[in-house]
Amino acid sequence: MGDNDTIEVLTTLPNRYASFKETVVETDLPEKLSIIRFNIPEHKSGMLDQALSYMTYYVHARRYVRKKDYDIVFATSSRLLTAYLGAIIAKKKAIPFVVDIRDIFTDTLNSILNNWFAKLLIIVFRIIEKKTVSRATRINLVSIGFKDYFKRIRADVPYSFITNGIDSEFLEYNFAKTEITDKIIITYAGNIGKGQGLEKIIPEFAQALGDNYLFRIIGDGGMRYALEQKLRELQIENVQIIDPVKRDKLLLYYKESDYLFLHLNNYKAFNKVLPSKIFEYAAAGKPVIAGVSGYAETFIKTNLNSGWLVFAPSELSDLITKFKEFEPVIESKIIFCEKYARTKLMSKFAEIIIDTYSNIL
Repeated sequence: MGDNDTIEVLTTLPNRYASFKETVVETDLPEKLSIIRFNIPEHKSGMLDQALSYMTYYVHARRYVRKKDYDIVFATSSRLLTAYLGAIIAKKKAIPFVVDIRDIFTDTLNSILNNWFAKLLIIVFRIIEKKTVSRATRINLVSIGFKDYFKRIRADVPYSFITNGIDSEFLEYNFAKTEITDKIIITYAGNIGKGQGLEKIIPEFAQALGDNYLFRIIGDGGMRYALEQKLRELQIENVQIIDPVKRDKLLLYYKESDYLFLHLNNYKAFNKVLPSKIFEYAAAGKPVIAGVSGYAETFIKTNLNSGWLVFAPSELSDLITKFKEFEPVIESKIIFCEKYARTKLMSKFAEIIIDTYSNIL
């Protein structure tokens, strides 16, 4: 960066789960960096309340940038509409736009919802998706599985494939279990939504395992009630559902675990994705039970095969058969963790953004 260059980040206060409140205090920020956080309404992972939250963010952001002068815009599409907002700002100010695409929202929507309203939404969001990609000067895809989809929309732009990474807290933490527990602990941490399909697999799997095993599910989301209801119906008592926790507590839960669990619903759209949880779990060095398919399965078997049980999503019989035969061999993941350390990946990303701007000049 030059002496006069600055970075401004527009984001929100933490609001992913209504059940998890967290305050943010910005400390030790570099002199050239400022973070602007907008307060938006809470949501419970429903479509309407998430839409309201986004519109509030959109209005605040557009109002804030109105009289600002920028040289380049970078946006990430953990939410498609956030990337679209970046595209709008870049277009209005006639400046380069770098977008980081973390999922294919229209694919996911098409898999999860199947009614006339959903079909209408998909048409609208495909237009938004195309406008976002068409405005981009450079596109990063976190999964190579997305490549063919987006190149059909836009082939005349440089692509990069920087994946999700491993945070330094996970790289520096000692996950070795130090206390013997009376039950074998299997832990899932993350969203409890339609995309994860936990209600399809965990109740029956926990039932099949029996009382010698304890399932811990840490998180919240739109399908939590359905999962809890299924557990009650089957009278499952060896599953705990724990509200979202801060990072230090999550690390401790991982440390206490014997296995970590990952599952994506059996939707065709998820054959292209590469879940960020893979990287987090790999750093913990525990045996992992992963219900994934497509590119995620290929990635695991290529990079992390030892110590990982991969089964067909939502297929209980496949899971039980493979688990009975599973004899995990935990090998060092030092090379993997070094390769996918977030600091290293983000340094590459920073170079891409700087090069993109430099090439425009």
